[in-house]
Amino acid sequence: MSKDEKEESSNSKKNGRPNHTGSVAAEDPELTLWLNRLWARNEPPERIEVWQKFSRNKAIRGEMIFHEDFKFDSKLDVEQVNRLANEIMEAAQHDCDSARRGERDYDVVVIDRNRKASPLTRRLGPLIPKRQYALAKAGDVDEDDDTPLDAHTLNLKYVQEGLNQTRWDKQRNDRVLGDVLLLMGNMIQELRTDQRALMSQHMSFFQQLQEAEDRRLDRELLREREKFKLSLYRDGVRTARNLLPGLFGDGAPQGAPTNGAANGTNGHTNGTQQSFGASQERTLVDNFLNDCEEAEISVALFGDFAVKDGKLSQIKPGIFSLEQFRALIGVRDGKLSPDTLDQLMPMSGHALAVTQEQIKAASDAGMTEGIGMALLELVGLRRRKKEAIDVAATTTEDETE
Repeated sequence: MSKDEKEESSNSKKNGRPNHTGSVAAEDPELTLWLNRLWARNEPPERIEVWQKFSRNKAIRGEMIFHEDFKFDSKLDVEQVNRLANEIMEAAQHDCDSARRGERDYDVVVIDRNRKASPLTRRLGPLIPKRQYALAKAGDVDEDDDTPLDAHTLNLKYVQEGLNQTRWDKQRNDRVLGDVLLLMGNMIQELRTDQRALMSQHMSFFQQLQEAEDRRLDRELLREREKFKLSLYRDGVRTARNLLPGLFGDGAPQGAPTNGAANGTNGHTNGTQQSFGASQERTLVDNFLNDCEEAEISVALFGDFAVKDGKLSQIKPGIFSLEQFRALIGVRDGKLSPDTLDQLMPMSGHALAVTQEQIKAASDAGMTEGIGMALLELVGLRRRKKEAIDVAATTTEDETE
């Protein structure tokens, strides 16, 4: 306790008044509370310092404008801490008024080497000057600077404004450039994402294509097997269809003429062509021609035809001659007698007889057993009918004798 405080205490005791200093209004209540916690928690500091702070981020420390040392066992109550805070504020405000530079910031540094090497700090401010000073020269005072505006300061002011404009332009350009770079970065990221998606789809498509290519041989084998089964089925149907006329006999109705010689017309009546009606030969020829069309070998067997000048003419020859084809068409349509087929029988000696070379070429062209069954049935049918006619003629001769 100082000498003045001791004298004041002794005088108060003599006068019979209690010893107290009285409450002091706090300049910064928050600073008072912050400092009071140090002694309230029994962690008194060794030293408190107040420093000036400069630069835009207040990271540069200037001069120390206030300090206070404390004993290791010092104990301050809230009133004493409040007085200390007011002294700190007074020192800071005085420095701010003396600088005449507008707002100022300060650091309150609490040093306690027993706790940490780096001191505890608290920002103080910003403070603004409270005093107004007379100008050294006539002129207006700038809002941010207390320097009088003469010719020299005006030049400096213009330079400063130019620098500020340049700085603003640079910041604007940097901001625009940053936005452009950000946009380009987003576009590149989107392109990379799309590229990854396309690459993934391409790899998936390649895998599917590779799997399809690997299974191509299996599909072809399966297709050929199905075609083979279908061809066997069709040949079976054709064979059965060609055998039906032989199983059920002649398809002509009972009492109908089978050829032109039976009624003495030889296929013509009063100069008009006569239909010979249904017969086994007609059915077998129709089956044979239809099977050739279904198997797509009719052009190879009988050639190709086209209409020229209103007439049907052959433009491409086939394995069988045009006269042989006409005989088959005539029997199928009932315009020619079934006996006409005897001219086509091999070894018949007729000019229209089918040769062995034609049979071999037809087999090489794709004529299957089911299609050729119609021809075999025709040969057998005509042979049986010819034998029946020969037997009937022999029987007639014997009866005549």
